[in-house]
Amino acid sequence: MVHPRKSVALATLMAALVSAASVHAQSQPYPNHPVTIVVPFAPGGPNDVIARVAGNDLSKTWKQPVVVENRAGAGGVVGATYVSQREPDGYTLLISTNVLTFPILAKGLSIKPREDLVPVTIVAGGPLVLASSTKLGAKTIADVVAKAKANPGKLNAGVIASTLSQLDAVYLFKKILGIDVAAIPYNSTAQTLQALLAGENDMNFTIVQAIRGPVEAGKVIPIAVAGEKRDPRLPSVPTFRELGIPYETGFWLGFYGPKGLPQDLANRIAADFAKTFSASEVKDAVEKAGMSVMLAGPAAMRRTMDEEEKRYLEAAQLVEGK
Repeated sequence: MVHPRKSVALATLMAALVSAASVHAQSQPYPNHPVTIVVPFAPGGPNDVIARVAGNDLSKTWKQPVVVENRAGAGGVVGATYVSQREPDGYTLLISTNVLTFPILAKGLSIKPREDLVPVTIVAGGPLVLASSTKLGAKTIADVVAKAKANPGKLNAGVIASTLSQLDAVYLFKKILGIDVAAIPYNSTAQTLQALLAGENDMNFTIVQAIRGPVEAGKVIPIAVAGEKRDPRLPSVPTFRELGIPYETGFWLGFYGPKGLPQDLANRIAADFAKTFSASEVKDAVEKAGMSVMLAGPAAMRRTMDEEEKRYLEAAQLVEGK
């Protein structure tokens, strides 16, 4: 039988050892073992490209392997859910667009993005451009509006079903321009582009890189860029704001950690990502992928997420006819 005093002493010793081990773990430099970046989509897409570009450079900075793991499904929800359930120690990160928009696209999710994921940093993105088919015969936004009003409900726009492009289009067309354009869903940017080239769609919103070649070949007509300034790859194409239309939309990719990720660690990781994406070779790789480096730390990323969520919720009501 163990004497009560010895039992208390043993328990005290064990508690001290556990506490010491915890302090030791916290004092270890980050990272001291491999870091995993979860891509919630199949290989080859923008998220995957940026994750691998970042991973290659960060593995040198951190002197630890950075593993890119694809966990596709449910428009990004599968990968996001997986990361939300990991330890909040900075060793499992998610790369994604705005996770606050997930519940807008799909109801009844088990994940609560605002509570279950912590924003770390935005790293890349770019504006969308409205492009029209040569068959539509529209070269300006005024042309698009005139044709839409002359043919109410008959013009259509190709959109990607698993993204918020449809909401963007509805927000612009219905609320700002006051026209009715049908949205035709597709599974990828490539499919929407093929439909546009074939004249099956009158117009669509897409990334600049996707239409740059067709524009130069005269097969697609760029109408306006939805950014705060003109895109250098399409320097002659005006922004919506230049045309007097208060509209901007685009896409961005950022990194998240699981709920409970300490703020100081999130700031540390964001700073390391900022160094990585400021390197010229990384910038070049991002540009080659059709994006631009965009840096915003935890606080700025959260503000961006909140602003977008508010607008997309309003756009969703327009879709539902409310």
